[in-house]
Amino acid sequence: RADNFLVPTEGAMGPKASHLPLRNSADLQSLLQRSAERGKFVETPWGNGPMAWLHLAVLARPWLDAELPAWVERALAGSDALRRAALDWLLDGRDLWRYSQLLDHVATHHPGWWDEPAAAKPAGWMRPLRVAPQQARTLGHVVASLRAQAHAQLESPPVLDLPQLGTS
Repeated sequence: RADNFLVPTEGAMGPKASHLPLRNSADLQSLLQRSAERGKFVETPWGNGPMAWLHLAVLARPWLDAELPAWVERALAGSDALRRAALDWLLDGRDLWRYSQLLDHVATHHPGWWDEPAAAKPAGWMRPLRVAPQQARTLGHVVASLRAQAHAQLESPPVLDLPQLGTS
């Protein structure tokens, strides 16, 4: 169906793909929550975290792009699985500049999860979130690393961004 989106998932026999509805914000929230809770790390061309499918979804459903900053903000205030899935997705480093203000806010206000170990893994997850720098021992270290990358991207913004591709 045209409304469905192919989302990589992990089945009993290994990686598989499921056609799941992705028509609106409610469908997006449902898929993000489901992906975060399951924590399956399926290898895709766009990454291998629980939200790796989201990179292709943004290309296939341009309206998603505008939803992502609010989702990341909600995820960081949500459950441990959702928070870690969002951080893992951000660790891909794509368009981090869009999240620089949010990362600044989190780094300034140190939420209750700031000192939680980065290596902890939510129930149901195959493995902990991937951590780029070896010194990222806590989720606060992960946020600090993401924040530094976001500011580096701000200093040299993209020459061509995805929304511009659809207008030519």
